[in-house]
Amino acid sequence: AAAAYAADNLDLAFGGSWSYYSCPHWGELDWMQETDPADYRSKRWYDNDVDKQDANLFARANWTVARGLNLFADMQYRYVHYKAWGVNDNYDEASGGMQPIDVDETYHFFNPRAGVSYTLGKRHNFYFSFAVAQKEPTRSNFTDTKNGEYPTSERLYDWEFGYLFHNDRFEAGVNFYYMSYKDQLVATGELSDTGQELSRNIPDSYRRGIELSASLNIARWFSLGANATLSQNRIENYTEYVSEYDADWNYLGEKELYLGTSTLSYSPSVIAGVLLDFHVKGFSALLHTQYVGKQYFTNGRNDALSLDDYCVTNLNLGYELAASKIGSVRFGVQINNLFNTEYCNNGYGYSSIVGGVREDSAFYFPQAMFNVLANVTVRF
Repeated sequence: AAAAYAADNLDLAFGGSWSYYSCPHWGELDWMQETDPADYRSKRWYDNDVDKQDANLFARANWTVARGLNLFADMQYRYVHYKAWGVNDNYDEASGGMQPIDVDETYHFFNPRAGVSYTLGKRHNFYFSFAVAQKEPTRSNFTDTKNGEYPTSERLYDWEFGYLFHNDRFEAGVNFYYMSYKDQLVATGELSDTGQELSRNIPDSYRRGIELSASLNIARWFSLGANATLSQNRIENYTEYVSEYDADWNYLGEKELYLGTSTLSYSPSVIAGVLLDFHVKGFSALLHTQYVGKQYFTNGRNDALSLDDYCVTNLNLGYELAASKIGSVRFGVQINNLFNTEYCNNGYGYSSIVGGVREDSAFYFPQAMFNVLANVTVRF
C-alpha cells in the first residue's frame, strides 16, 4: 500500500508492504549403482523447510527549496523473520551425515538516506548523498557455511558526491564514493561440497573510488560512449583462516594468519568500457569493448589465487524490415569475443597447509573464444 502528496515545491510518499514466503526443499534419489532401490527410494536424502516474513514501512520526501536546489530524504523500517529447519544437501563431517539446519533469526533494520541536488544553468548538476543500508544473509549464506557458523547481517554506510554536465550532443559525469561496511559478507574463494560459493562476515572493510562516464553524439547516425571505474576495495585487520593437515592429510584444525589490510575478493580496481553505436535506416551496429583489471578470488591478496586482467570486444549487427501486417522483423547477428581473446572471468580456490608447507589450489572458468549467435525478432 502507498500514498502520495504533492504541492508546488514538495512531494511526499508513504507506504508499506508485507510478504510471507514458505517453501520446502527436498531431494529424492532415482537411481544408485549396485544398490537395491528399496534402500533409497522410500526416503528423502535431504529435507528442509523455510519460512520468511518480510515487512517494511517507508517515507520519502523531495523538497524544492529554491530554483535548481532540491533536498531529498528517504526513511525505511524493515522487519525480517527467517526460519529454516531440517537437513541440507551438504555432507557434515562432524555428524557423519547430512548437514543439519536450525535457523531462527529476526532482523530490525532502519535504512535512512538524505541528500542535496543543485542544477546550475540547466547544464550543470551537483549532488551529494549519504545512506545507510542493511541486509540479512541469503539462504545460501545459511546453508553453505564453513564449520557450521551462521553469518550475521551486513551494514553499509555510503557517501557519494558527483557532477554531471550535459548539452544537446555531449554528456559527462563523475561520481566519487566511499562505502564503509560492517560485517560485509565476502566470498572466500572456497566452495561447498555441492559447488556453492562460501562467504564469511568481514568485521571492517570499505570500497572507495571514482566513476567516470561520457557520451558524444557525433552525428545523427553515430554516437560514442565510454565509462570507467577506478577503485580501492580493502579489508581492514584481516585474518586468514587456512586448513592445516599433517603429512598424512590428517586434519589438525584452522591456522590463523593475520594479514592486516588486504584486498576484497572478486573486486578489480579498474573496470572500463567503450561503446560505438552506428545506426542508419534499418541497419544498426553496436561495438562494445570492456576491460576488467586483475582480481583476487580469495581475500588473502595471493597472486597464485587470482584472475589476470582481460579485454573483450563484442559486436552486434542487425537489420530491421518494416512489415505492414505484423509490425517489423529484425535479423540480428551477435559476434562474441570478436578478437578471439583467451581469458577467464571467474574462478575459485583455497589454500592448505600440509606438513608445514602451504599449498595453493586454483581453478578457473575459461570463456568461449570467437563465437556467433544469429537471431530473428518479430514485433507485432
